[in-house]
Amino acid sequence: NEEGSHLFLEGGNRIASSQTGSSFEFTPYGGAETTVKFDDVRTIGFRTSDRQLNPAVGKIIVLDSKLTHLRLADVQGTVTFEGRFPIGIKLEEVARIDTDDDDKQVITLADGRRLTGKFGEGTYKATIADTGTPIEFGLSDVEKARVDIVRYEPDRVAGLGLLGVLASADRDVRRIAETLDDGDVAIARAEVEKILSSKDFRRLPEVKKEQFRLLGAEAALRDGDGKQAAKAFRKCLRAKDENISAFAQACSAVLKRFDDFTFQGKPLSNRAVFVEAGFVIADEYIQRVRDLLKDAEAFEFRSRTDYVKSISGAKKNEDAMRIAAVFRGPEADDELIRLWNLATAACQRELARIDDEVKEIQAQARSGARGAGKRRQREIDELKEQRVEVEETFQTYGMKLAYYGFRIEDPDIQEHKEREDDEEPRDEPDDEPEPDDDEGP
Repeated sequence: NEEGSHLFLEGGNRIASSQTGSSFEFTPYGGAETTVKFDDVRTIGFRTSDRQLNPAVGKIIVLDSKLTHLRLADVQGTVTFEGRFPIGIKLEEVARIDTDDDDKQVITLADGRRLTGKFGEGTYKATIADTGTPIEFGLSDVEKARVDIVRYEPDRVAGLGLLGVLASADRDVRRIAETLDDGDVAIARAEVEKILSSKDFRRLPEVKKEQFRLLGAEAALRDGDGKQAAKAFRKCLRAKDENISAFAQACSAVLKRFDDFTFQGKPLSNRAVFVEAGFVIADEYIQRVRDLLKDAEAFEFRSRTDYVKSISGAKKNEDAMRIAAVFRGPEADDELIRLWNLATAACQRELARIDDEVKEIQAQARSGARGAGKRRQREIDELKEQRVEVEETFQTYGMKLAYYGFRIEDPDIQEHKEREDDEEPRDEPDDEPEPDDDEGP
């Protein structure tokens, strides 16, 4: 802020200093040395071992001693891979990068092809998404990485920023949202309820109706009217704007769990209290997905059972991660992507299992007893029908992954996240994130 910068160190020590004319230098993992002026920075978040010591808001630079991934925007160009002959490869076509015993890199493309060789020394030019700080990084030193498809959205709903949810709204809507954020709740609620009850409201475009409905729900929440807020948020679940529907779903989950409109004896109308209550729910949901992913490591896919467990787990937890992402942002996004990866990998394993079973039945038919041909043909037909269903599921989750943009990630990040020696196991949440009445989507 204008008075000075606070640097939080391990253990909670705090150093205060003047920021006028000051700057610091750092080198992002795999990037170029960068100088940043404190005048341009509102908040700096330091993390160690994948644990953020002080959750930061505003403009953020993350300096991480064990950086697992860095979210980037505006990555440009292709990389040259020197195998039998040079080939230009787009990053979005790469599924995985490994290094073999001969120190050669092995890349697996999204279509399953594998190439052996070395990346050239060229670099990608990019920016740190949170700050716009330019960096450069190369792939020539990569030993292990999984390249996932993600998309960075600066205005997504993570963190419960109402103005971020309504980023595309016009001046009228944003003015009321700003009034709410400034703490003038009674004024904002009176204004939005006047609009919602007017005859002119029916003639508004549907997108603007959704925005005003959300403002009405949020105004009721901050005004302490929990019953009206819960009802209004449920109506917002139908919104075509996914930011609005996700925001409403997250708020509904909190109001459903803490139906006396309090959290730890404090009213949910207090914004900080509401967010803390949301963190509790989000952390439970994230842990549930991590437990599912850990259990899935033991799946052998020798029968249809493991496939069904994987797909049902993905379907059951997608909405939970959507809620968690509103409160926990990228942390929940990471688990959602892994959930989709689990589903696509399960489909691939199930397709291979079905093909092997069909071949086995066909082999038995060629050497089997008379009269069994029709029964075996029925079994094959049933397996082929299952295969069509699995292919459709694979395409569904493949499209969800393809919808996102760019990330290179440490393949052992799941292991890093689970390495908490003294943490007690968390209980399964009693309630599901689905809407609790007929007004849900």
